[in-house]
Amino acid sequence: MPRIILRVPKRLRLAPRALLATMRRRPAQVTEDNSATPASAAVAAAQNDVVPALTLLSHSASPTAKLAHSRHQSNRRELTKDALLLVLEALVQSADAFPPLKSVVGGLLFFVTQVEMVSSNKEDVQRIYAQIDAMAASLVAAIPDATELSPAAKHAIRALADDVQAVCVDMRTIARQRRLVRFLRAKRNRAQLQGLLKQLEDSNVFFTRTVLTAPATARDPDMPTQTFHKAHLHLSMPIPGHSLVEAVAGGAHYSGVDPMREKRMSTGPHALERAKSAPAERLQPIAMVMSAEDVHKDVVDNIIELYEGRANPSRLSRWLAPHALYDDPWARARGSAEIGAMFRLARAAPGTRASVISHRVLSSATEPQRVVLWMRIAHVIFGVHHTSEAILVIELDGQRRATSIIHTAHGRAPPAYWGAATMRRLGGRAAAALMPFVWLPMPHAITTAPA
Repeated sequence: MPRIILRVPKRLRLAPRALLATMRRRPAQVTEDNSATPASAAVAAAQNDVVPALTLLSHSASPTAKLAHSRHQSNRRELTKDALLLVLEALVQSADAFPPLKSVVGGLLFFVTQVEMVSSNKEDVQRIYAQIDAMAASLVAAIPDATELSPAAKHAIRALADDVQAVCVDMRTIARQRRLVRFLRAKRNRAQLQGLLKQLEDSNVFFTRTVLTAPATARDPDMPTQTFHKAHLHLSMPIPGHSLVEAVAGGAHYSGVDPMREKRMSTGPHALERAKSAPAERLQPIAMVMSAEDVHKDVVDNIIELYEGRANPSRLSRWLAPHALYDDPWARARGSAEIGAMFRLARAAPGTRASVISHRVLSSATEPQRVVLWMRIAHVIFGVHHTSEAILVIELDGQRRATSIIHTAHGRAPPAYWGAATMRRLGGRAAAALMPFVWLPMPHAITTAPA
C-alpha cells in the first residue's frame, strides 16, 4: 500500500507530458490522412484496369506535405548560409599572409560547402515531388472518365505510372539514408537526383507525344489532334521560249545592251542567219559553277605534298611567300627553308611517315584570300600507326602564294601562354639548323581521296 501511494504522484506528474505528446501527434496523422487528393478518389471510382495507375500517380507525391517548411524560416536560413559562405570565402582570399589561418578557413569552407550540397539535395527532392504532384493533378483533370480511353492512352498511362513508381523508389532510398551517409554521398546523391529529374521529364514528354499522336477515333473529339499530309513536289523547269527570251532581254540594259534592238533582231526573219554569221567574241561560253575543291585544287595539292614530306625547297619557294608563317601546337616556323626542314625531319626517322588519307575544303573567302581545309592524316611513328584530324587555315596573297598556315588540332588554336610561342619558335629554328646533318629517305607515293 505505501508503494502504490508513492507511485500515484509520479504518474500524475507524467500525465500532462503524455497528453501533450498525443496532441502533438494528431496534426501529423490528419496530414497523412488528407494527403490523398480528391481527384484521385474520383478516378478510383472508375472500374477499369488503368485506374490503379492513375491512383498510383496521385499518391506518389504524398511526401511533399512531410517535407514542407515555412517560407520565412527557409529565407532566414538561406540568408545565414549565404553570409557564412561569403565570410569564409573572403577569409580564404585574404589569409595568404597567415597560412595556418588559410588552412583552417579552407577546411571550414569545404565542410560548409558539403552541408550546402546536402541541403540542395533536399530541395531537389522537394522539386521532384512537386513535379509529380503537378503531373498527377493535370492528368486527373484531363481524364474525367477513365473508361473512355484508347488502348494507346492506357498503355501510356501505365508506362508513366511505372516510371513514376521507379523514381519514387529511388527517392525513398535516398531519403532513408542516415545523416552521415547523406553527408558523405552528397555529390553522388546530387548526380542521382539530377538523373531522376531528367528521367521524369523524359517520361512526361513520351506520355504527351503518345497521347497527341493517338488515333482521333479513340480519343475525345475535343482534344487537339495532329494531321500529317504527304508532300507532293511538282517541280516546273523553265523551257526556253519566247517568254524566257523576253525576261532575259528585260534586264539586259545593265550590261550595256539595247534590249529593244536585240528583241527586234531576234524575232526578225533573218535572225538564224545572223546568229550563224556572228563573230566569235559575241558567242561567249557560259561559265560553269566550280566547287571549292576545284578552285583551290593547287593549294590543296601543295599542302598534301608538304604534310607527306615530298616537297623540296624549289617547289616550296613557288607557292610559299618569302616570309610565310607556319604555326602548329608543336613548332613555329617562318620561311620556306624552316617550314620544309621541319616537315622533312619528321620522316627522317626509320619507320616514320605520314599520309593524308582524306581531305575537304570547308570554306573559302576572296577578300582576304583564305582557305579552310580539313584533313585526316595517318601517321606511322616508329612502326606505331596513329590517325589524327586537323583543320588548316591558309591565307594567300595576290599571287596565290601562302603567307600563313595555321594548324589547329581539333579546331583549337596553338597555345600562346607561359612562353609556349617562344618554345615553338625555337623548335622551328632548330629544325632548320639540323637539316644539313640528317639523311632523308626517298619519298613514298601516296594517293589521297577527297572526303
